[in-house]
Amino acid sequence: MTPRRTAGDRAHSTSRERVLRDVEAHGSASVGDVVSRTGLHENTVRDHLRRLTGDGYLHRETAAPHGRGRPGHRWVVAPSPRASYERLAVSLAAALEGPRGDAREDARAAGATWGEELAARGPRGDGAHGDGALGAVVRVMRDEGFSPEETPAGDVLLRDCPLHAAVRGSRVVCAVHEGMVDAIARGAEPGARASLAPFAVDGKCLLRVSAAS
Repeated sequence: MTPRRTAGDRAHSTSRERVLRDVEAHGSASVGDVVSRTGLHENTVRDHLRRLTGDGYLHRETAAPHGRGRPGHRWVVAPSPRASYERLAVSLAAALEGPRGDAREDARAAGATWGEELAARGPRGDGAHGDGALGAVVRVMRDEGFSPEETPAGDVLLRDCPLHAAVRGSRVVCAVHEGMVDAIARGAEPGARASLAPFAVDGKCLLRVSAAS
């Protein structure tokens, strides 16, 4: 079965997404809880819970003892990395906006270093996008949680931003991201460039990637 993408840009089978949404809706769940609420077979539920735990979506905890026998297990939603990501961005923005020269250029340079590190990891994703600068940017932005969407004009609309709360207080964060995507584009295709237009389309950011001339 082809994995489907959700609004959160997750790629799971339909039944695995049902298991994850069930745990998310209730905060925590045992195998029996999920089986009774979803109607899936116990072995199927166990396999999905194991895989979701391995992928970092869930944590397994030992349940409180109840009667005789070994205590069972419950699965809880893993904390999102977004909160720590936002705190990091806010701290970076505050540091760069101090009395130390051109904050935007410093932020862009910091983002470029980050982008070079991401580009060095090589191609990621499911191969749905082509090679070259545009494909590399789309893959990385998807993996970083921005839910990119290619437009008919060939640009990339970022439908989500892990740092939206931080960005509202500082455009320095946008400069970090612009440096990041530009470095990714250049790493994938020498001479290519990428630019970021913050909040350009209905409050969402727009990426423009140009191939080497």
